[in-house]
This record gives sequence, C-alpha cells and structure tokens, in this order.
Amino acid sequence: MSGDDETELVDNAYKLALSDVLPRVREQVRNIDGALEAVVTALENEAWVSTTADVFDEELRDHKRNSSEAGDDCEDAFQTAHDNEPDEVPDDHPKARWSVGGSYPSSGNIPY
Repeated sequence: MSGDDETELVDNAYKLALSDVLPRVREQVRNIDGALEAVVTALENEAWVSTTADVFDEELRDHKRNSSEAGDDCEDAFQTAHDNEPDEVPDDHPKARWSVGGSYPSSGNIPY
C-alpha cells in the first residue's frame, strides 16, 4: 500500500462501548435481585400470611432464581463479547467508529 491508502490501527470503539456498559449491566442485575430479595424477606417476616401468600412466595422465589440466572447469563454475554474483541481495529473498520451512545454506525450495519 502507498501513503494515503494505508490503514492504521485505532482503538476499538465497540470494545470501549462494551467497557462502558458492563458496570451498568452489573448494576441492573444487582438492582433487580435486591428488589426481589426485599420482597422475599418481607414474606419470610410474615408481612403477608395466607395460602395465597404461600403460593406467591413459592412462585416469587422461582422468578427470583430465574431472574438471577438470566442476569448472570447477561453479564457473562457482555463480558465474553468484550473479552473477544481486539483492543484495536483498522481505522476504516465500522468498530473504529462505533457510537458510545449505543446507536449503530452511520452505515446501519451491525459490525459482527
């Protein structure tokens, strides 16, 4: 390649965006887990006592477990996506221009 045709390696903006999102993903997973745990604790402390409450408690615990597992899976997916990205990409690659605001590059193509 000659002069102007050469591409340079630049920071992978997509990986940087994933880095920015990871803490928020973790926070949201913890928020929902904490909210559900508060209800479970209230039920354990007999805030609502009835056969209906017993059924609700059992179903809530199932939902809490499923939500926790889904949250962990989501965290893992974001972390894996981040870890599998190179630190740098060619300056003409869509991931070099990835918008940290969450929108796709102007081309509209998702760079996978």
